[in-house]
Parts: sequence; C-alpha cells; structure tokens
Amino acid sequence: MDLGTDGSRARDLESRLSPDRAWTQLRAWFAVVVALVYYLAATLRSGWFADDFLYLQLARWGKPTPSWLATDSYGHFAPFTRLAYLFVQRVGGLDHAFGVIVPVGLTVGAAFALVSLLGEIAGRRPMTVALAAAGVLSVFVMRVVLWWGAGVHVMGALAAELLCMWCFVVHLRTRRLRWLLASWLALVIGLSVQERPVLTLGFLVLLRYVGLRRGPAIRGLARELRADLPLWAGYVAITAVYLWYRLLVFPGHPRPGGMGDLAAFTVHGTLDNLLPGSLGARVIRPREDTSVALTGMVLVSIVVALVAIGLITWSRRESWRPWVFYAPCLLVNLVVLVLGRLGITGDPRNAAYYARDQQYFVDAHVLLIVTLAIAISLPPRPAWSRADPRARRVVRAVVGATLAFVLVSTLVSWKGQTDDSNSLPSKSYLAWALTDLRHLTEQQRVDLLELTLPVKVNPFYVNGYDDVPGVIGIDGRLRSRLDVSSPNKVVVTASGRVGRVAPRELVRLSPEQLAKAHLSGGATMSMTGGRPCVSAPKGGVVSLTLSHPVWSDGLFASIEYDSPTSVAVQPVVYDSGQLHFNFTPVSLAPGHEARVVRLRNARADGLALVLTEGADHLCLDGLAFLDVALLEPVPVPGAPSGVRCPVLDGSGHLTSELVRCDGRWR
Repeated sequence: MDLGTDGSRARDLESRLSPDRAWTQLRAWFAVVVALVYYLAATLRSGWFADDFLYLQLARWGKPTPSWLATDSYGHFAPFTRLAYLFVQRVGGLDHAFGVIVPVGLTVGAAFALVSLLGEIAGRRPMTVALAAAGVLSVFVMRVVLWWGAGVHVMGALAAELLCMWCFVVHLRTRRLRWLLASWLALVIGLSVQERPVLTLGFLVLLRYVGLRRGPAIRGLARELRADLPLWAGYVAITAVYLWYRLLVFPGHPRPGGMGDLAAFTVHGTLDNLLPGSLGARVIRPREDTSVALTGMVLVSIVVALVAIGLITWSRRESWRPWVFYAPCLLVNLVVLVLGRLGITGDPRNAAYYARDQQYFVDAHVLLIVTLAIAISLPPRPAWSRADPRARRVVRAVVGATLAFVLVSTLVSWKGQTDDSNSLPSKSYLAWALTDLRHLTEQQRVDLLELTLPVKVNPFYVNGYDDVPGVIGIDGRLRSRLDVSSPNKVVVTASGRVGRVAPRELVRLSPEQLAKAHLSGGATMSMTGGRPCVSAPKGGVVSLTLSHPVWSDGLFASIEYDSPTSVAVQPVVYDSGQLHFNFTPVSLAPGHEARVVRLRNARADGLALVLTEGADHLCLDGLAFLDVALLEPVPVPGAPSGVRCPVLDGSGHLTSELVRCDGRWR
C-alpha cells in the first residue's frame, strides 16, 4: 500500500513513539472502558423492550440445528444472530444483566476493531483514540446497545465489518496471508449476522483506491487494479455466493420502497438524524411529522459540518479523498435500507418515520469517523504550514469548541435516552413478575399459564406477531421450579404481579363425546375402560366440533389424558371455517395428567389436536374449554364471601365480570 513519502515518515515516527506492545495495551484498555460504560448503562438504566421478547420467544422453541439457524427470521438470514438469541434464552432467560453481555461484547469487539483500523489509517496518536471514542460512545451506538434485540444484530454486523476492514488494511501493509484470511472470515461472519455487511466489499474498494492512495487520482490506478485481482477474488466470491443464496434460494425477500422513499429517507436521515446525532443531539421521531425538521440543532450541525469540511480542505493535500470515500458509502447504505424496509406497508410516511431511527445510521456514523481519520492522515498543505499562527489558533479554537459542544450534547442525550429506557413499562413489569415468581416457587412448584404481553409492555407493532403468547416462562433460573402438572396455576397479570387463578369451565366434553371425534392422517381409535385411546403416525389428527361456539379473550383448553409416553400435540382452533394454529407443539408428559394450554384465538367452534410426532395409545379422559379468574374474591352484596372473582382477559387485565372461583384444576 503506497502511502506516499510523507505518510511513511509519519508512520515510522509514530511506531517509534508507540511500540506495538504499548499500542495493544492502549487498545485493550479502550475496549475495557467501552465495556464498563455500556454494561453499567444497560444494567442500571435499561431493560428488555419490544421485539426483545419476540426474539427470546423465538429462541425458546428453537433447536441449535443448521435448519433452525438458517430459518427466515422475520425477513432476515441471520444464523449467528439466532444463535445469540438461543444462547441468552437457554443460559440466562430473562436475566437482563446476563443478556446484555451479548450486545455489550459485540460493541467491545467493534470498538477494538475501530480503534485498530483508525490507528492503521491515521497513526497511533491521541487523536485516533478520540475519534474511536466519538464513534463507539455516541448516541447512535448507545441507542442500539440499550435496545437488546437491535444491539445484537446491528452491533454484530458492525463488529464484523470493522474487523474485516482492519484485517484488510493490515494485510495491505504487511502482505501476510493470515490477515487476508481473517478479513475473509470476518466478512463471512458478518453476512451470517444480517444483510448490511454485503456492502463491505464496496467499502474496501473505496478505502483501497480512494482513502489510502496518494498522488494522482488516475495515473497508475489500472496497474494497481490488475495487481490486486487475486486480493479481491475471495471477497467477490464470498459476496457473490451470499447474494445468490439470499436472493434466489432464501425464502425471505426484501420488499423495497420506491425512489421517492429513497429521496425522503436520504434527506430526513441526513438532516434530521446523521448530522445532529453526530454532534450528540437526541433525535425525536414524531409519528405524524413528515416534514424536514430544521431545528436549531440541525442548523448548527449543518454549519459545523460545512466549516469542518472547509477547514480540512484548506489545511490538507488531496482533501477531496475523504469525502469521495464517504459519499458513496452513505448513499449505498441508505439504498440498502430502503430496499429492505420501506415497502412493508406502502405508507408514504414510512421514509420520514424510519429515517429518525438511529439504529439505521450506526454504520453511516462510524464510516464518518473513518472518513475523518482519512482526512487527518493526509499531509498538510503548504499554505496551512505558512499560515499566520493566529489564524491557525483560531482554527484550533473552533475545533476545540466543536469538540466541547459534541461532548456536552452527547452526555445530555445519553441521560435523556437512558431515562427513557429506564422508564419503560417492561422493566417494572418484569421486575414484579420475576420477584413474585421467585417467592411463590420457594416452597412449591407452580404451573405458569401464559398470557399475551400487555400492549404497554409489548408495543403494538410487536403484539401483531402471533407467535408471542407470553414470555415469563422462559426465565432460565425459574424453569426448574415450574411444573405443568401442578394444581397451583398462576398467571402474570397486566401490572406484572403474579397471582393464583381458578378455572371457569365454558364447556366440557366427556369421554363419550370425545369418542365421536373425527380422525385423519392415519390415526385410529379404540375404547379402553370407557375412554377413547388414539394411536397415530406422525401428523395424525383428532378433530371435534362443539355443539355451540365458545369465546373468551383469554381462552384455554384443559386436555385430560393418560399416556405411556410423552406426546407432542399442536392445538388448532376452528372458528367459522378458519384455522388458528398454536405455532408450537405442547408436550404431554407421560402418565395420568391434565395439561392446560392457551389457545391462540378468542372464539372456537371446534378443536383439532395434531399429533406432530405421532402417538401410541393416548387415552383421552376429557377436554374442557375454559378461561381463568384471579383468586382475589370481590365482595358481592348478597353473595357468600369468597365465591366471586374477576375474570382475566388475554393480557392479564381484570374484566368487570365476576364469576365463581371455587372450581378446581383437574
């Protein structure tokens, strides 16, 4: 890599001033500081939020197999991301202090890679560390780290991108094969986290031929390109294979927005998000505001950006290089986001709304930091060296004031965003739920019946996913204290408090009625001791129709059975000809038991039990449709004390309906 004579002398001097060992120690301490800052911010001032529940629930039923890891994850090919969800769910469950280890660890990896990359570009000096701090201790990165689900896939992809770029630049300097192989491996890992690392090849090309070259822009470029063909072969092959699989084989396809979306996203994102966010300003995302919000902070950011570009252009040779590097990086990043996101609903306000989400500009912000490193690595212009000392002092004062402004505004924004995260309803909801469950299970086991998370905890845009029936049962430390056969049934109410519940039967089917069920898929039935006993191959179905429909916002089924072996059953509700599946099978433990299952619909004309793995002599003793009432008797005039309790809806809210609550779980 030809850095030019001035660049070589500067690098040699910096290497003497900062030996490899000292530089490694400095980078390690920088990573430690980043880890402490983000871990404390995440554990003291944050909690699970929104689609965090969705991903953890997804992992609850997952298996660490290649087919599960490669499954379409809400439109993403993300095996390593799904593996992270699985690890956190299986080891720590809802222990947020444990869960944040993953996004914080990925952020530390990104921080180490960024400071290492900047050291290769701009030299081992304090300014390099300051730039790295501006990149990873910014409101952009903090925003996603405090949002666990976003932190895993955004910071995972960013860490892989930066490692790929760092190893690439070191290979250019040393020409050692191991660095090239490490760069290729980092690209493969990044593409297994999410889609955005597909742009890394373009970033590397711009870095190699624009950001790091010195001298004439065109002369000798063709010769360098020919010499570098073997260098690019691996990156091209990895990217081509990924694009082939992602676009032609993988089932999840992007639903792109149009050119208008791209233009609006670029304008709003740059003026309302990237520029003020890079100066530490919080970005407000009003849902109905589709205009370009040229607030005072935005105006200041534009002015400061223009002043910075002007000063760099004046003080450095070939100062066009960093901006020619950055412009396409920013544009293609925005194009990919629009291609993958903005066509989901077709609402023209999507572009303006999503453009204010800081997670979409993490890459753009960090690449801006890389751009600044390229700029300060350029040799000074003679006019700058000959300039009046007072003029240079003014320039340095402007730069110093800007840095102070960025620091103060960033700290203020950090506090605001951590306050917002700390006040999330999900934090208090889970704190109450886990505390109550620990107390309840100290002396006896309970069966936790799952309800849908309240909308205030699990916002509307996540609540629409049908595979989120509940979340509390996934807590790893409590799982061993839960027992589906326990007569002590409990639920987490909408407030987060845990309470015991009693059943209210809506309809009960006797063994004689169950014997009239319809069988399909190779299932057969025999009568043993007055009970229908079913044997079936994998996929066999037992279905029945009710004499009259039943409905309840919190509808359950109690399956009473006797089985010599464990049986996996997938309930399917019939409602006016429509089928409503429980998306995962329910395990019926061997023995003479009763299993209570939440049904994924509020109304039922009938029910089918799909025997997903088959069954051998599964005897049905009864089946009841029911809802539940909280065992907190309400005084009712003229009624005996303790026999009326409030019914719970599907999210754990108390309804106005009072019912008898002296029923027993069978």
